[in-house]
Amino acid sequence: NLGVKEPFEIVVFASNSLDANSEQGKATYLQKTKEWIGIIRSAGAEPVLYWLPATVKPHPLAGSDLGAKTEEMMLKAANENHVLVVPVAAAFREAYHQRPDIKLQVYDGNHPTLAGQYLAAAVAYATFYKQSPVGNPYDYFGALDADTRAFVQKIADDTVKSFFGR
Repeated sequence: NLGVKEPFEIVVFASNSLDANSEQGKATYLQKTKEWIGIIRSAGAEPVLYWLPATVKPHPLAGSDLGAKTEEMMLKAANENHVLVVPVAAAFREAYHQRPDIKLQVYDGNHPTLAGQYLAAAVAYATFYKQSPVGNPYDYFGALDADTRAFVQKIADDTVKSFFGR
């Protein structure tokens, strides 16, 4: 109902970052996801789930098991409904593992920095196109330094290959 003449090929959607924090939230997410997937498919598009990264400090839930709960919920929804997942959270986790000092999320510990947005985009690119983002020269008009760009491109490539067994 957006006034678009051509149908969408894919529709990407994510959970709320707190959906997995309660049994009721998880149940509602799983139920609503199944409903939305049915609606999306009936419109001729393919649904895709965007796996949000876990929160980091100073967010009050940083260090909790919310990331693991979200992973479990997301993968359950994907497997039950046979939908593709964009594994952004897995890439963030690996980037933080390799470079604990990298800043992928802003002051609230939830929303992405430019480097975090770039990493998420690189993961989406590798997921949808089945091509490596490594070597892509785009740097947001010089706003992303070459070292960070190369690092997140490699993380995205390695994560997607590992996640999908490519």
